[in-house]
Amino acid sequence: MEFLRVLRSESDRDTRNLLIVAVFSGILGILLVALIVGSAQKVSPGQLDTVNLATFIFCLVAYVFARRYVAIQSSALAERVVMKMRLRILEKIRFSDLLQYEQLGRSQIYSALNESAITLASGSTYIASGFSSSVMLFFAMFYVAYLSVLAFVMTLAIIVIGIIWFFHTRERLNKQLSKSSEKETEFLALVQHLLDGFKEVKINRPRSDDLYGNYTVPVADQARNLKLESDRSFAWMSAIGQNFLYVLLAVTIFVLPALSVGSSENVVQVATAIIFIMGPLGEVVGSVPVLMRSNAAIENIRRLESTLDVAGLEAVTEDVATEVKLRSFRHLSLRGISFAYERRLGNEAFKLGPLDLTIQANELLFFIGGNGSGKSTMLKIITGLYAADTGSILVDDQVVYGENLPAYRTLFSIIFTDFHLFDRLYGLKNVTADAVEQLLVEMRIRDATGVKDGRFTNLNLSTGQKKRLALTVALLEQRPILVFDEVAADQDPGFRKYFYEVLLRRWQSQGKTIIVVTHDDHYFHVADRVLKMEFGQLEEYTI
Repeated sequence: MEFLRVLRSESDRDTRNLLIVAVFSGILGILLVALIVGSAQKVSPGQLDTVNLATFIFCLVAYVFARRYVAIQSSALAERVVMKMRLRILEKIRFSDLLQYEQLGRSQIYSALNESAITLASGSTYIASGFSSSVMLFFAMFYVAYLSVLAFVMTLAIIVIGIIWFFHTRERLNKQLSKSSEKETEFLALVQHLLDGFKEVKINRPRSDDLYGNYTVPVADQARNLKLESDRSFAWMSAIGQNFLYVLLAVTIFVLPALSVGSSENVVQVATAIIFIMGPLGEVVGSVPVLMRSNAAIENIRRLESTLDVAGLEAVTEDVATEVKLRSFRHLSLRGISFAYERRLGNEAFKLGPLDLTIQANELLFFIGGNGSGKSTMLKIITGLYAADTGSILVDDQVVYGENLPAYRTLFSIIFTDFHLFDRLYGLKNVTADAVEQLLVEMRIRDATGVKDGRFTNLNLSTGQKKRLALTVALLEQRPILVFDEVAADQDPGFRKYFYEVLLRRWQSQGKTIIVVTHDDHYFHVADRVLKMEFGQLEEYTI
């Protein structure tokens, strides 16, 4: 079974004991049935069969503890495996290519990390219980054969018919589960649009009605219908599976005596044994839908991992020597750089370059240009977040190769227009409270927030204040190059003037190289150079 293979391959512990105890509990279960059926044939009024009673009590206690062990350990094992898979996916995301990650979309990631992982973890107990019961049913077949060979043959024939029917319907059910998973991912993507674009939805009622009424609700209905369709199929499978036993019971009582006189003597014993194994059979049949959903969840998780693997992962080793060497750079150059989205998106899209650019250490450089001109793409190329199609990045005339990109990125502290403000100072272990306090005062947000135990005391800030807090974090990183994408756009006029005429010059005087994307033409005179981006090309802009 795929589920058991995943548990064994992903587990960092030996699963042998769990499987042994599961088999042992199944054997104990059929021993209990055999003791009851056998003892029922030897009942004598006024006498107590102490030996069989003691054996029964011992087997019952052992059975209870074995089932308890299987339930607890299978749940613990599944939780460990799920957490291992989650962390592995997050590790791959950390070292995946930015462009591939952007195309992947968060909904698929959330679906695998949340819904699929929960399905896998929650189904472990049911599947383990079903496995123990299947072991019990396996040995029950031998017990039935001991009572009556003909009954064994009939039982085996009915089971074979059930297995054939199951495999006939399994492929259709797998397709239903796959479609249901895809539709659930599509629904999560729409929910993401609603949450991330809440302001835009709130201010535009037609957009809100269209997104909700024409897309979210229909997709939710389709996801629900697909789940109901698979649930109906599973219910039908469960009903037929459980009623196989009633068919077998009827055949045993009505047909077996007519076929064999010798077998008819054991009809009561066979029928009693079949009645006792109805419970375990119900567990087996009930675990089948859970197992199939778990297999579908495993496939969803593997599909995500495969996508991340195809995208390629960066090396995780740190190169401290290279980082130190790069931080003392004199100039940074882009030579023959070109980049096209169409190579990845498969259609006619934006193209950048080819272009050349040299940035001197301690230079204050402004990028200007209209929306869609390529400024943000250029920043991602410069900072090593996007890999250029052609051309090279050089630091002091030394080419930065792919294996050195992680070290190269340590040159930059970046604030993009769609920046994320973290709740803690992650990665900043040696920051003093005085340094944070000084920067908060410098950014004029000391009264709005602070830092306690490495965590911001308040993130419920205006957009402008959040950008100032992001500036604070960027400066605390103490990296040689600061990159700001429209940081001043949401600031009040007073702070905007303060940012351009005081802060930028102060940071430059402290040895920082600063790259600023801006539309504030009133402050172009502050920059050492102003470069204009238009249709993916760079040109010098004369102030």
